[in-house]
Amino acid sequence: MRTRVLFLVASVATFVSGCGGGGGGSTTSTFRGISINPSSISLKPSESVQLTAVVDGGTQAVSWSLPDATSGSSAQGSFVEPGKYKAPVASGNYRVRATLVGDATKYADATANVDSGYVVTISSSGTANVAFGGTKTFTATVSGASSNEVVWSATVGSITSGGLYTAPESNAVTSAVITATSSVDPGKKKTFNVNMVPAIEIENASATRYAVPQSRFTFKAIVAGSPATSGVNWTASSGTITSAGVWTADSSTLGDVTITATLASDSTKSVSSTVSVQSNLNVRFKFSTAGDIVLGLRPDKAPRHCANLVSLVNEKFYDGIKLHRREENFVVQWGDPLTKTLPLTDSSIGTGGPGYTINFEANDLKHLKYALGMARSSSLDSAGSQIYLCLADLPSLDTNYVVFGSVLSGQTAVDGIQKGDTIQSATVELVPAP
Repeated sequence: MRTRVLFLVASVATFVSGCGGGGGGSTTSTFRGISINPSSISLKPSESVQLTAVVDGGTQAVSWSLPDATSGSSAQGSFVEPGKYKAPVASGNYRVRATLVGDATKYADATANVDSGYVVTISSSGTANVAFGGTKTFTATVSGASSNEVVWSATVGSITSGGLYTAPESNAVTSAVITATSSVDPGKKKTFNVNMVPAIEIENASATRYAVPQSRFTFKAIVAGSPATSGVNWTASSGTITSAGVWTADSSTLGDVTITATLASDSTKSVSSTVSVQSNLNVRFKFSTAGDIVLGLRPDKAPRHCANLVSLVNEKFYDGIKLHRREENFVVQWGDPLTKTLPLTDSSIGTGGPGYTINFEANDLKHLKYALGMARSSSLDSAGSQIYLCLADLPSLDTNYVVFGSVLSGQTAVDGIQKGDTIQSATVELVPAP
C-alpha cells in the first residue's frame, strides 16, 4: 500500500521556504515550509531510497518530481512510488523535489549524490602530440567496475571503439579532447587533451643562420612534436649533410642553401630551412662582467680556423665557458669546456677541447695587439676550441700560431676582462654593410 507521511507542527504566522531551495508564495497562518528527510542522500547507481516530506504546519499532501528531468527520460532517475526515489545508472548529482499539492510555489529540493566509486583512467604511449592526419592509440581502464569497456569520443578528428584516434589533416584546429566514458556507469568518464602538430619540423626552422665555407651546422628534426634522431631523410641544395642532420658547407659556394628534412615513412611530409653562406662573418662573445667583444674573421687567410670557430659558435659550444687565462701584456684565453664544471684551479684546466683537432694554417697575419689567434699544444695540428686575444704586439708568436682575425669592437672589454668571467652567449653575425 502506498503511503504519504506528513508531519504536522504548530502553526506560526509566517512562511519559510523549504531546504535546498523553495518557491515564494503568500503567507498563511498555519504553513511554515517543507523539508525532505533524509537531507543527505547518497546512493549507488540504480539503488532506491524512501524519502519523506516534512510539512511544517499543515496537513497538505505533496507530489514528488525531478525538476531537471526531461519528459520521458530516466537519466535523472525516477520515483517508483510516491517518495521512493530510484537512482539512474550514471553517477552524478540529481535534484529531487517535494511540492505542496495545490500550490506549486511551495516546495523543497534535495540533492541525491549517486556514485558508483568507479575510476576511469586513460593512457597512451609517448606524448600527447599527434601529427596532423596521424594516429595514436589510447587505452582506458575502469577500476572497480566489472568491465573496462568504454565509449570513446573526440571533439576533433575521429576515434574508434578500440581507442585509435585519427587527427584531422587540416591545421585549422590544433587541439582536441579525447573522452572515455564507462559503459557500466556513464557518469564516470575521463578526458585527455591532445595537441595536433606538424608531422615533421626542423627545430627553429625560421631562425637566421649564417655560415662560412667549410663550416658545419647541425639541424635537428622534430617528428610529431618530439625530437627525432632517425626516420628522417636529409638533403641540402649545396654542401653535404649526414643522416643525423650535420651539414657542412662546401669550400666555394656562397649564398642561401636550402636544407630539407623528409619523413622517411611518408615522402609527402617534408619541411625546409635556410642557411646563408657568407665569405666573411663576425662573432660576438657576450661576457657576464666585461661586456661584448666582437671578432672579425679572416677566412681568406685561415679558412679552416674560421670555419671551426663559426661551427662551434653555431653549436653553442662556448656558452657557459669561463675565461681561464689572463697574462698582462701577453694574452687572454678561453674555450676550454672543462671550465663549465671544474674550478679554474684544477690542474686539467687548459687541456679541454671539442673532441677533435684541426690542421695548422700558415699565413702572413701578425700577432698585433687585439689579434685573434688559435691556441694549441706542442703539435702544430693540435688546435681545437681554445682561442686567445693579444694584449700587446707579440711578434715572437708569428708563424708559430695561427692568427685568423682581430677584435672589431670591445677593446675596452678585452683590456678589463678578468680570469673567471663567463661567456653568456656567443653568436655569429653578418658583417655590417659599409
